[in-house]
Amino acid sequence: MNEELKKLRKSMNLAEAKIAFLKEGVDGLHDAFKTINADLDAFIDIYNETQKRNEERFERLEKHVGLS
Repeated sequence: MNEELKKLRKSMNLAEAKIAFLKEGVDGLHDAFKTINADLDAFIDIYNETQKRNEERFERLEKHVGLS
């Protein structure tokens, strides 16, 4: 019986170690997605500002050549 308890303790320790390792990996993945999300938000802001400026330029060009 004592041998079975040692096996159980070893299995529990192994499971706890694997859980800790998985948590570390999941935390790292979460941080990576936070970084990607922030970078994507910055890109969208820049893209929107560029599109706005392009639309304003097209409007001025259309007025200048008499298309509007």
